[in-house]
Amino acid sequence: MTDNSITVIGSGATAMAAAAYLTIKGNQVILCDREQEQRFRYIEDAGGITLEGVMETEVPVLPCCMTDDFQKAVGNASRILVCVSADRHREIMDLCFPYARDGQTYVISPGNLGAVIFVDRFYKEGKREITVAELVGNICPCRITGRARVLMAMPVGEKRIAAFPACRTQMAIQAFEDMFRFRAARNIFEGMLNSPNLVIHVAGTLLNTTSIEKMGQEFALYTNGLTPSLLRCADAVEKERNQVLKELDYSAYTSTVSKMHQMMDYGHHDELNYFRSLKGPASLEERYISEDASCSMALLVSLADEYGIEVPVCKALMTIANTVNGFDYYEHGRTLKNMGMSGMSRENLNQYLESLAVAGG
Repeated sequence: MTDNSITVIGSGATAMAAAAYLTIKGNQVILCDREQEQRFRYIEDAGGITLEGVMETEVPVLPCCMTDDFQKAVGNASRILVCVSADRHREIMDLCFPYARDGQTYVISPGNLGAVIFVDRFYKEGKREITVAELVGNICPCRITGRARVLMAMPVGEKRIAAFPACRTQMAIQAFEDMFRFRAARNIFEGMLNSPNLVIHVAGTLLNTTSIEKMGQEFALYTNGLTPSLLRCADAVEKERNQVLKELDYSAYTSTVSKMHQMMDYGHHDELNYFRSLKGPASLEERYISEDASCSMALLVSLADEYGIEVPVCKALMTIANTVNGFDYYEHGRTLKNMGMSGMSRENLNQYLESLAVAGG
């Protein structure tokens, strides 16, 4: 692409990090979110966004525009990077929809099956030439450390991506090829099941409830919470996840548990130190459960239920998560039933994810 403009939607750590990173790389960035005058005022007052960690800025980085006007931000954009939590996907889709047009490409980071929400609305309303894709995981792990400061814990590297439907994945990769290194996943389900958060977040939070409730904002999972017992539980989750991947004819990318063993090898692997330092979760209601139980874990368990795959540890974690927070993440989560995809054979499900059509449909 010759046009170097991009709209980044969000005002949290990922959006701020992405906006600063893309600006540093020479792109014209519009940073947009709803009613975020205070956050944007902090950035303006500071002269821009300051990055810390693996990418440090000597001076603050200011996007070319910050606005809560979605018509201005989306109406003329060809590339939109959506960086919000899963509970905001529908809200952001509603705000973008009036100005969405054929030819645009949306990439959601992290994906968490948000592409289903966007595509469902676009297709129902006749906007069928918009590409919607989502990342496996996030652009980079990061945290807000000040009013206009963000810690980037790992470099922005190659990321797996899948469009919904997957027949448009290459279009998404090409649309962003001058900004990011994207590599195709088979489809959004293969990508979602390969999210490292599925393996570690729910188990890591539930097995650290006492420390989290006592330490609050000072708790850091990768410093305070990793233990051999937790990794045995995470290993069981990963094995159940891998069995689901196998049954659906998907690939397993990397081992999260292996990376966690490196994380626990304190005094070595200095490249992981910023990641180890990331604070969170500060409570049992944070996204480590609210997002990951209702998205990746709910998807895994629903696939297991649909196709008769045994996943007892994942089901137990879902039950405990529901109990401690008094909310049924499975009932209200991104399951096959709730996404309108239950009742299909495995082959038809994959065909639907890749083309939005099924044999005989």
